[in-house]
Amino acid sequence: MTTRLAGEDTACARARLAMSLVLDGEAEAADVRVASHVRTCVRCRRFASEVAAFTRELRSRAAEPQWTSRSDRTTQRPHGL
Repeated sequence: MTTRLAGEDTACARARLAMSLVLDGEAEAADVRVASHVRTCVRCRRFASEVAAFTRELRSRAAEPQWTSRSDRTTQRPHGL
């Protein structure tokens, strides 16, 4: 089941889902229909560009350590290490 945004048609919803799957490494490539739709749909091209940039930004940042208690912070050891 594909969730649609307000004012979005089914082709847009499918394209956005396919793009998300490709960026997450869950699909090899979008099919021809999706690629064709993205070429002709301004909203989906913008979505693809913004999501790709956001994904690159997230992946470029180092994960910050997560502390579980005050004693972890004072010994400077993140949880799990």
